[in-house]
Amino acid sequence: WYQRRVRAWLTEKLRSSKNIVTNRLKIYRKNKSSRNRELLKEANKTFDKRLKKSKKRSWRNLTEEADSLPAAARMNKIIKTTNTPTNRLNSVYKDDGTLTNTPEETLAELTVTHFGKDSATTPEALTTSDTEKTTLANKIFSVDRLTVAISTLKPGKATGPDMVSANMIIKSEDNLTLLLQKIYKSSYILQYIPLIWRKSRGIFLAKHGKDNYNHRKSFRTITLAPILLKLQEKLILWNLETDLKIPETLKSTQYGFRKGFSTESALHK
Repeated sequence: WYQRRVRAWLTEKLRSSKNIVTNRLKIYRKNKSSRNRELLKEANKTFDKRLKKSKKRSWRNLTEEADSLPAAARMNKIIKTTNTPTNRLNSVYKDDGTLTNTPEETLAELTVTHFGKDSATTPEALTTSDTEKTTLANKIFSVDRLTVAISTLKPGKATGPDMVSANMIIKSEDNLTLLLQKIYKSSYILQYIPLIWRKSRGIFLAKHGKDNYNHRKSFRTITLAPILLKLQEKLILWNLETDLKIPETLKSTQYGFRKGFSTESALHK
């Protein structure tokens, strides 16, 4: 009864290119030679180029076929979803049952609902003389791992408030890697996230099919965090999955926040 939506741009050639990237990444993790590193970077570059071309071709085909009824219906649906009143923020109910009066008040209420109240605390700092923590930081943020993480960045990805783009990091990798390693290691040892990395750009989008858009839960968020922070998260996740093997300790009934699992997996159980 359930049918996955077909992505017109996801061609067999693109699938093959993606598989090559996955295989090259596995090979590099086993043997971090300069040759394998270059092969991984080349595979990523080829995949990104093919992906961009495939999406452009798919969109061009859709617009050229707009005279046909199915294509026209799809185009109309796209236009409607970008111009519907439900995609504009209106007043929402507060905890006391009254409605917000200004856009600023609405945004404040939605922010608390979706992100929680600001309860930032200052963690206990770990001194650099702690040999065990320093050794662990050296492992998590090694140059080899950082190099692989940078190679997975997608050029053209939207930036966070710091305006540091993936393209900037990729182009300056040779001069930036050792500096980033020092920053990441210090951040981990001191348990401190730079202030600029704590800020994200986000928007609220209306969930489809809701009866009442005055409720705060009728919206979802899209957040753009700084790419440098996401790069640090990649390396920490690598440690959790590969070194500590956390996924192996999870219950088989957990589908959220797991690679290879989704809501579709839960529906089929």
